[in-house]
Amino acid sequence: MAFSELFPDNIDLLEQYGAEIVRFSILQDSSLPPDIDGIFISGKFPEFFARELASRREMREAIRTAILDKKMPVYSAGGGTTYLSKRHIDRHGKSYPMVGIVPAVIRSTDKPGK
Repeated sequence: MAFSELFPDNIDLLEQYGAEIVRFSILQDSSLPPDIDGIFISGKFPEFFARELASRREMREAIRTAILDKKMPVYSAGGGTTYLSKRHIDRHGKSYPMVGIVPAVIRSTDKPGK
């Protein structure tokens, strides 16, 4: 599952400082939950879901609007940062639009570091 790599220590720390964690699914929900004050997008395997993530235009726009227009803070880890990038290019050279907040194009390869 995309973005399934949650580090319990991060969640625990946020809760210790008073955050109420509201979970949502980038792949299943069409918009962000109402009345949130920040976004946390964890890591893990967005490259395997690039086509689906790109097809979720409403969610991409909701996140982009929250960050740019509403100045909502966002924290991303690994794959979450890939999702926030301009585009993701898969191992076969197919390009998919992402949120567009991080000014980068991410390319997946068959070998790490290439």
